[in-house]
Amino acid sequence: MLSKDCDNTWHQVTAFKNDKMPDFSTLVKGAGVEVKGRLRNNRYTDSNGVERTMTEILASQVSVLGGALQ
Repeated sequence: MLSKDCDNTWHQVTAFKNDKMPDFSTLVKGAGVEVKGRLRNNRYTDSNGVERTMTEILASQVSVLGGALQ
């Protein structure tokens, strides 16, 4: 479990339904998950004309840590 004094890093994760994925509708907010997959970098220009880069995780397997399902 994460301690209160550590920093969180948020990522965009794309996961397609298959036998290696949990039922995401039962996942609770703040639950720990382990994601295995590959990274995809996307570059785009926002509405203000600023070029931005986004890193997305294309998940091949997702596991829930600590049984954090509803």
